[in-house]
Parts: sequence; structure tokens; C-alpha cells
Amino acid sequence: MNTQFNDGLLRLRQQDLGAITLVHLISGIDEDMRDSSAPRCGESTILSGYTEWISAKEPRLTLGWDWQLDTNSAAPGVVRLGLPRTNVLIMRDAHVPLSWDQSLEALASCIDQLEWGGPAFRAVCERYASWPAQEAADTHRRPLTAVFGASHWLRNQGQRPQSRASAD
Repeated sequence: MNTQFNDGLLRLRQQDLGAITLVHLISGIDEDMRDSSAPRCGESTILSGYTEWISAKEPRLTLGWDWQLDTNSAAPGVVRLGLPRTNVLIMRDAHVPLSWDQSLEALASCIDQLEWGGPAFRAVCERYASWPAQEAADTHRRPLTAVFGASHWLRNQGQRPQSRASAD
């Protein structure tokens, strides 16, 4: 039984989690530049962002989480950071919810089983590939494709990024 109360939370049985199909809604790069100092040549750069996924059908739910570019593996990719943000509370049984932290841990485990990295990374590449060069320079940011060679990563994933010329 999946129920919604006036508190805005969708209560979902743990055994129903696997039956829900999630679709990518949006992904982006964290744009708060707390440390405005640019990394020096050869220094490691940290790139992080967010992704949001929604259910394809009832019950309507949303899951969002943070990610970070993992450059330590052979093929760069993204990894989940922390626990998700959501409107879902997992129920142990019909009347007993998991604690909020246990619920988020259960949802994080489900996220880790999804093939979310490729779609989220491609969405970020497409979203930021069209940044005007001046805007990127003014904000001390450059398009993801210029900074991290996303074209190389996408080719390794069997995808070809769309060039600006062919997008028009």
C-alpha cells in the first residue's frame, strides 16, 4: 500500500521499490563557487553537481542526489555523494515507517543499482556545452566538455556528443 498524507510524503513499501521506473528529469553542475581561487596547473579539480529523477507513473515520486566526477577510475564517470533528497518515506510494513535516515539509506541503495551515471553526465554535457564563452569566462567556469574532455568520456560510453554545428 502506497499512501500520501497531508505532510507531502509518499509512504512506499520497501518491497515496492524495485517496481518503480525512474526517468531522468534534470542534472546540473553545482554553481556556488565558495572557493573562488582557480586551481593551479596540474592540481586536481573537483566537479560536482546534482541530478533529479521522477517516477514514470503512479505513485508520483521524486529522487534527487548529488554527484561528483570520479577521475580516479580508468574511465571518468560520476558517483553519488551523500543521501538522496526525496518525498518518499519507506514503510517497514503497512503501519510502521523506517526512520528517516533508514529510509534514505534504503533509497540510496536503490539509486546505486540504477544506471544513472551515463544519462546524468550526458545531460550535464549537453546543458553546459552551449554556454557562451564570455559567460563562462566571466564566472570562472568553462563548459564541462572543455574542462574534462567529456567528448572522450562519451565516446568511451558508445555515445557521440552532438556538435554545435549539427545541433542547429
